[in-house]
Amino acid sequence: MGGGFFVRQVRLPLSVAWKTFGDKNGTDNFPQLRDKILNYRAQEAQIDPIIGCTILTDTFFFEKDLWID
Repeated sequence: MGGGFFVRQVRLPLSVAWKTFGDKNGTDNFPQLRDKILNYRAQEAQIDPIIGCTILTDTFFFEKDLWID
């Protein structure tokens, strides 16, 4: 749990999002990220789908004991 300040939202090819943000996308590698994205989509699997990227600044994260259930 945490937060940050919204800067902008952009749509990028998945490969560009990985090259730009790397493991900050929430996975250890590109194949994991692609698998996660394609699991959310009901449409035919694309080689390099367009995804939405939300850009935040001044992000912060609370210690787990401060999380609200």
